[in-house]
Amino acid sequence: MPCHALKLLRGLILAGIAGCLFSLVYPSRLGLLMGWAAFLSIATVQPDFLCFPWDCLLLEMGALALLLPTGPGIFQLISQGSPFAFSGK
Repeated sequence: MPCHALKLLRGLILAGIAGCLFSLVYPSRLGLLMGWAAFLSIATVQPDFLCFPWDCLLLEMGALALLLPTGPGIFQLISQGSPFAFSGK
């Protein structure tokens, strides 16, 4: 694999990670869109990447998640004392 292809692959992986972290912190669809687009581009270019059946389901659920309404971010849940947040006790 050429050097520029490895750099592109690393960039796509970092974009997916950044999108996931962004969607956890800020309640917006931008982070979900970044992660979904990175995963879709890897899956489109390398079809052997989709060797497991749940990979297609991840793409479908990612597209459906873009249509759902956004909720509060993880820091808002922790500051409100949500029962789903870690209490640290």
